[in-house]
Amino acid sequence: MIKAEVRRANGERLRRLVIDPDFNPVLDGVSVAAYPMLSSIDPYGDTVFNHLQVKRIIEEIARYSGEAEGISEFLSELRELCVFSLGAPHRYLWFIGD
Repeated sequence: MIKAEVRRANGERLRRLVIDPDFNPVLDGVSVAAYPMLSSIDPYGDTVFNHLQVKRIIEEIARYSGEAEGISEFLSELRELCVFSLGAPHRYLWFIGD
């Protein structure tokens, strides 16, 4: 199961979200052209995004919400986690695959 975390640059975990098992943009074949950030999440390894990339993820979540069925509540929670990561400098959004 993939987890998403907001961490400080020193590795301190600030918030955590367990990813909905129905959300797997890589294995679901999400378009790299349409969703470059979401499609780069590694379901088997770690993926880290900085504040510039998180801003793009928020935009992609807004577009992806229209295509995703049954996971709108989760996408809302993921968006909130992204916004939280932008709330202070030196925060990073991590996706931890298994």
